Amino acid sequence: MRNCSAGSNATTLQCIKSGRMVYRKYAFGSDGEKLFEQVKWLQNNRDQLYVTEILDAYQKNNVCYYDMPYLGDSIGLFDYIHSMPLESSWRIMESVVSDLESNYSKKYSSKADADTIRQYYDKKIRSNIDKIMNAHVLSELTNYEKIVINGETYDNLTMFLDKLYSFEFWREIFENDYYSDIHGDLTVENIVCNINYPKGYYLIDPNGGNIHSSPNLDYSKLLQSLHGNYEFFMHTAKVKVNKNEISFKITRTTSYDVLYKRLDKYLKDTFDAKRVKSIYFHEIVHWLRLMPYKINNDSDRAAMFYAGLVMVVNDIFEEFDNIDKRIGIKACNV
Repeated sequence: MRNCSAGSNATTLQCIKSGRMVYRKYAFGSDGEKLFEQVKWLQNNRDQLYVTEILDAYQKNNVCYYDMPYLGDSIGLFDYIHSMPLESSWRIMESVVSDLESNYSKKYSSKADADTIRQYYDKKIRSNIDKIMNAHVLSELTNYEKIVINGETYDNLTMFLDKLYSFEFWREIFENDYYSDIHGDLTVENIVCNINYPKGYYLIDPNGGNIHSSPNLDYSKLLQSLHGNYEFFMHTAKVKVNKNEISFKITRTTSYDVLYKRLDKYLKDTFDAKRVKSIYFHEIVHWLRLMPYKINNDSDRAAMFYAGLVMVVNDIFEEFDNIDKRIGIKACNV
C-alpha cells in the first residue's frame, strides 16, 4: 500500500496481509542480521516496556522480516507534538524517560570501562571525524575557522578538533556511564502515541550495535530531535553553499522550543551534572555517526547536516565550558 521506509537500510512497507493492515519491515545480509536484533529486543522488553507488538517474524538464510500491527488510532510523536496540547506531549515524553530509566536501572550490567569507551571512541567518534574531514563534498567548508549558517557565524568544527580527537577528553565525560539493554535510537520518530496504551505511547525501531550501551545514549537521541532539530533537517530539501556560507530554509516550531526547555530542565533536575554533560555530549556523537551516511547517500544535502553538527557542537561546548568554569571543574589535559 505504501513505502514507509526511513533512513536505515531496512525497508518498511504498509501492507494488507490476510485481510489485515500491517507494517512489514525487512532486510537482507548483514542488515537482516541487524534487523533480527530489533526483533529480539522488542520480544525481550515487551513485558517491561510499552513496545510495538510483533505479529510475525522470520530470520533465515540472510533474510529477516517482521510484521507490526497497523493501528489507525496511533500517531507518531512528531505529528502529535504539532496537533495536540503541549502538556500532553510532555507527559508522554516524561513517561518515556521515566519508564526507560526505571527499566534500565533494573537491568544494570556494568559500569563503563576504559576499554569499551576506547572502542566507542575509535569506531563511533574518531573514525567518523576522519570521514567528515576527508569528505570531498565538504572539503571547501572544512578549510575555514569560521562558518556562516543562515547568516549567523559559528566556530567551524576544525576549531574543536583538539578535544574531539582526544580519547582522554571523551573518557572523562563518559567514565561514570553505566551499561544496560538500551533502545538505541530514541528519536521522536520512534515514539508512537496511542491513547489505548497505559501511558499513551509505545516504542518502535530499536537499534543495537552501539558498543557503549548507556541509557545516556538514549536520552541524547531525544536531544538530537528537540535540541538538534533532526526531524526538520530531514524535511528540508535544499541547501546552498558559497565559500564558508551555508544557507537553507528550515523551520523550528515553538512546540519544539517549549519541549526542549522542559526536557533540558527535567534532565538537570533529575540527574547530576556529570550525567547531564554525558547525555549532551552523546548528542554530538549521534551527529558524528549520522554524517558519513549523509556524505555517502545524501551528498546534495550533506552540507546542511554538517551545519547541524556545527551548531550543536558550538552550543554544547559553550554551555558546558561555562558550567565547568562556574563550578570550578578543571578542564582535562588534551
